[in-house]
Amino acid sequence: MADEIFEHTFENGLRLVAQKSSSALSAAIGIFVRNGARDEEPNESGISHLIEHMLFKGTKKRSALDLTYAISNLGAQVNAFTSEEETAFYAAVLPEKLTDIENLLFEMMEPSFPEADFELEKKVVLEEIAQYQDRPQFCLFEKALKDYFGLHPSGNSILGTKRSVSAISHKQIQDFFKSHYGPSNIIVAATGNFDWERLLKETAKYGILKANGKPNRTLIRHNHNPIFREYFREDLHQSHIILMAPAPSLRDKERYAFGVLCSVIGDVSGSRLYFDVVEPGLAESATMEHDEREDSGCVALYSTTSLELANKVADKMRALLKNPLDFSEEEVERAKKKIRVRLVQGNEVPLGRLIGFGSDYLAFGVPISIQEHLDSFQAISKKDIAKALETFPLSEASEFRLTPSNGKNSPV
Repeated sequence: MADEIFEHTFENGLRLVAQKSSSALSAAIGIFVRNGARDEEPNESGISHLIEHMLFKGTKKRSALDLTYAISNLGAQVNAFTSEEETAFYAAVLPEKLTDIENLLFEMMEPSFPEADFELEKKVVLEEIAQYQDRPQFCLFEKALKDYFGLHPSGNSILGTKRSVSAISHKQIQDFFKSHYGPSNIIVAATGNFDWERLLKETAKYGILKANGKPNRTLIRHNHNPIFREYFREDLHQSHIILMAPAPSLRDKERYAFGVLCSVIGDVSGSRLYFDVVEPGLAESATMEHDEREDSGCVALYSTTSLELANKVADKMRALLKNPLDFSEEEVERAKKKIRVRLVQGNEVPLGRLIGFGSDYLAFGVPISIQEHLDSFQAISKKDIAKALETFPLSEASEFRLTPSNGKNSPV
């Protein structure tokens, strides 16, 4: 029996969408909020991620410990994430416990924001920032995105900085939550095996919550001007290189063609980039990925190599972008098979399916089945990639390097 998709919008703007698979042995549910790093002002940088942490620190009905016990008693796997454009709180349970965990997730959406825990959790986030700063790849990507996008909100940091997070006040986090986490800015998504009528009835309790103003997200495509930036760190022994160029956004029809192109050029193995720099021993690793946002997108070629080989590797990376169609239809077919296998594997269980399903609905306002994604990738040919490259040429890429300092200045 084919999966069934259900939808309902409540009076306060809260939306419920579900994909039922009667053969599944579990169910998953999530609350997806159309709020992420891009929706923060400079003095709020990192606040959405901090709120993600705080929602596990107690509700108006339960302490953090009681909340943990309640989740454990349901046998649930609960997690959350904050991205550039959304925040999500989600769980996987046995089908008969789905509405119980939904009620707990909604209870978390009425946080107590205990002040003592707030100060403690800021320290936790500051430690998380410090841990990520120890990773050269993360440091370079964060810095590159900021400089590449400039004033465009797509360059905002998810974690924030030590300065911005330290400065966030208790009142500030409460005010931000009230203005950004209302029903009209939320969808509830469910996947797996469940009773739709029961789920609809249970969710209706939250469909009568007071509606609030929906935050305004301005969508504007990023205007790219190629730049070169080199950053230095004393504790490095290798060079890290990123080339970035404009690419389709989440809403552009060319996104599927670019997904295939990135696999052809920069899949972790068996790609053009792999055979040009990794297989001959010029670089330790090399990939090309497509980063899609609602209004903008970019591709990022990344490689790690020695300081001595950095220029040679960067030249080979740039050559691929200047001649991106130097591949065969056979390579296109091979890339599509890789993409389709990964899509199917990642969506076989309800929890794996939930994230893409909920995020798609949050962005597009309509449910998109995994089969639609599979068919869209399967339909791509080399001609489609060539046509997409007419709109999004890759020849004028920005370049970013993180390099061993050897006594030079300009540290990251």
